[in-house]
Amino acid sequence: MLNKLQIYKSIKATGEAIVLLQEYDMGFTVDSIDICTIEIEKIGRGLNITVHNADFTKYFTIFREATPKGFISYPLHTYGFDQGTLQGKTVIAAVGGDIKILSFTQYLHAKKYPKLYIIGDSITEAFGVNYNEGFSSLIQQRLGVNDCVISGVAGASLTSAFTRMQQDLNSIQPTNCLMFLGTNYQSDYATKIAEIKTYLFNKGIELYICTVPTQKDVSDYIKTLTGVTIIDLYNAFNTNDVINQDYYTNTDTLGNVSYDVHPNGVGHAKIISLVKQSAKEILV
Repeated sequence: MLNKLQIYKSIKATGEAIVLLQEYDMGFTVDSIDICTIEIEKIGRGLNITVHNADFTKYFTIFREATPKGFISYPLHTYGFDQGTLQGKTVIAAVGGDIKILSFTQYLHAKKYPKLYIIGDSITEAFGVNYNEGFSSLIQQRLGVNDCVISGVAGASLTSAFTRMQQDLNSIQPTNCLMFLGTNYQSDYATKIAEIKTYLFNKGIELYICTVPTQKDVSDYIKTLTGVTIIDLYNAFNTNDVINQDYYTNTDTLGNVSYDVHPNGVGHAKIISLVKQSAKEILV
């Protein structure tokens, strides 16, 4: 966490700073002539940002609450900045779950190179539970918005998800990919999974792949893969190939859980526990 002195020195050195605490390029400008210090205080999952003028009277305060979608500002003292406006500026940004002073070039680098990319379907999208209960959201809350990019689309097949992955990876270059696909069955699953694996390998991206609790044949194939980390959801969610209803019985508030397909909150918590067991290195 940055202290007031660090922030003040950075502002004085550049004459102007941009505070960027959302996943979008939004922020507010502070001028070193008028502004003496900025205080950033963590409050729960949020940040209270107080800007003081030279005689240390409060200039304005913004509270930003961390959510799975990014940081939300109260009140919205925010303005959009294009890259031309931001070039050469100091950026005070939320990166990797912390607040850091960066050049704008460093900020773009941090956004372009997230630690983790999660690709999936409606389960990754947290269909049927509150979004912040979904396993992908829980991971993002742990890593931070810039370090975890979620790409979950309901109904996605392996083919459609691979197309989306290629589009996504045109603009970002993650270190790791967590893949949970195959619930929406397609007969050539083996060919498509092998194609995705090769594509990620050629891009130097480590693949962490989940077996599929509701698809035994897909899961059996995934277990034969080498050179990847396997998170065996099938084995954890089934006993003698019979699925454990505790992870799927609809006890959630939204009431739109497809029986035996979309996990409830307990099921998503189970996924997180298995990720911690099998792939804890992507969570730190």
